[in-house]
Amino acid sequence: MTFKEQIFHIAENIYWLSSTYLKEENKLPIDLKNQTREVDKKELSIFLNEAYNYGLEAIKDLDESTLLKEFKWRGGKLNKIQFLNLIQDHQSHHIGQLIVYLRLNNIEPPSYIGW
Repeated sequence: MTFKEQIFHIAENIYWLSSTYLKEENKLPIDLKNQTREVDKKELSIFLNEAYNYGLEAIKDLDESTLLKEFKWRGGKLNKIQFLNLIQDHQSHHIGQLIVYLRLNNIEPPSYIGW
């Protein structure tokens, strides 16, 4: 994937996992099929920011009593806690790829903001 496609993919995944498995909605909050990958940097930044905001709201709205609820996932089952980890792990995976992309293009990636 290109750099832009990686960012787009992260946003799509946040929307999909958060709505389907955390909020348990049958419909995505936006029509991802109508989201065009032909967006400029500002539009892509807005799309990613909205996805993060949606994901954060889904997390804030979680009912603790449902955290162990399981869903079918790739031949097995995952609960909501595991989906929270999956969302984070998926982002880390692609952000790692983006950091490599930046470095290969002699661009200094943003400093790590950790604990």
